[in-house]
Amino acid sequence: MNAKTPLNTLIRIDKKSRSFGLYWNNYEEILNQIKSEYQEVREALIMYPEHTEEEIGDLLHSLISLCVFLDLNVDKIILQAIKKYNDRMSILEDILSTKFNLTNLHNKPTAFRTRVWKMAKKKHNLVNKNLQCN
Repeated sequence: MNAKTPLNTLIRIDKKSRSFGLYWNNYEEILNQIKSEYQEVREALIMYPEHTEEEIGDLLHSLISLCVFLDLNVDKIILQAIKKYNDRMSILEDILSTKFNLTNLHNKPTAFRTRVWKMAKKKHNLVNKNLQCN
């Protein structure tokens, strides 16, 4: 994590804040902050759209603070999330093709998009569970 990326800079700032005495006592405090920042994003989207980016940044910072507090590797978490999402997208494409003879979800109702996403998620979870058992 030596590269000077915005994410790594944010992690360094969070760690520096802790060493300065600005720290969380437990993860529940951070989860409460995440809830608060989430509400501020919702409020910005509805009432103050010009503040949306700033509020999303605050939410991201709170999520990073949780990772730092729990001593988790943020890069690893992001890479795992990318892999999981890509795997689920591949499964989704397969489901669309084989079960519905579709190549995409354009112009499909939200309920249908949600249903096939849940199907892909369920199949992905089953595949991973079977891999863990072997």
